[in-house]
Amino acid sequence: MFHRVTASSPRAYTPRNTPRGAELNLYPFTLPELEQYFINSISSGSGYLTTLTDTGEVFVFDNCLELARLPIPSESEVRAIYSLQKTVYGISRDSMYLFEWSKPKI
Repeated sequence: MFHRVTASSPRAYTPRNTPRGAELNLYPFTLPELEQYFINSISSGSGYLTTLTDTGEVFVFDNCLELARLPIPSESEVRAIYSLQKTVYGISRDSMYLFEWSKPKI
């Protein structure tokens, strides 16, 4: 039987420091900024993850765990997200808008 142990729990261990007989936490990292949200979907691109929350907000973070909220007009709410190499697409709830966020070319 498995128990979910959060990373902030004193009993959470990573594979490297797991004492014999302790529960292994397969999800050792959490983003405290996202703990207040329910994540509806996660999409991955080239070196980043995108999350869609139950409130329709879209967040993106990379392997440095730097979280950024993607801008959405206040009258719109995203219902689905899709990621390609360096671009994130979002579809609004009323299916009238397709949002596109991409990494700026420098």
